[in-house]
Amino acid sequence: MMEDAYQQYRPAWGYPPGQPRYPHGSTATVHPYPVPQPETNNPAPPPPPDPIHPPRASSHIGDVLAAILGVVILGGCIGSFCLIGIFTNYEFPSFSISSISVSRFNLSSTNLTADWDIVFSVRNPNKHHNVEYGTFDANVYYGSALLAKTTLSPFSQGKHEEIPVTISVAALSSYVNEDAALRLAADHARGSIEFRVRLLFSAVSIRSHSRGDSGPLLIKVWCVHVPVDFSSPQGSGLLSGAPRKCKVS
Repeated sequence: MMEDAYQQYRPAWGYPPGQPRYPHGSTATVHPYPVPQPETNNPAPPPPPDPIHPPRASSHIGDVLAAILGVVILGGCIGSFCLIGIFTNYEFPSFSISSISVSRFNLSSTNLTADWDIVFSVRNPNKHHNVEYGTFDANVYYGSALLAKTTLSPFSQGKHEEIPVTISVAALSSYVNEDAALRLAADHARGSIEFRVRLLFSAVSIRSHSRGDSGPLLIKVWCVHVPVDFSSPQGSGLLSGAPRKCKVS
């Protein structure tokens, strides 16, 4: 009887020693290692989103005012630069010979006597500047030979104005080198002489009331290929053809 009971409760093969073998039908369960317990704590819920506030009307008004101010500042800067460009940029006046008359022309060997009356058309292309011309020199050449020269009085010119300027230059028994005298006599005998005229301005001011003046400028005016036709050896000579445009530098 005791042996039968021992056999009934003897550990089965494969069970760890010390663990009792329960009779058939028992609901107890034995584990050889600790069984992890399921987590019962739920994870914390995510934080609620930040509340959405509607934009305030004052911020929109500030943005509009800032944009208007930026446009006004930009427009002022552009306008200032335009005005500075208008009043500081200028052009030199233009010159052309409208008419020329040569009288008392007499060449004796290398001595020349003659009078030149020349009318220039002087145009000021600037719409915002007046031009003031100081005293200037007028020279008449045949080729590279200087025939006559004079100094003339100052004059002035308004904005975008075109005016006639008459100069008179005389040669009184002026010396002409022999080579130039021979060619000059030959051209006069053929009835046409080509002269050159130069004006030299040493003090020209291009002025604007709002921006001051350009300061004294040196301007050279060269009129080359100025043909004069003589009706007779003793007669006067006149400009041949259309007015002659001069180079200004």
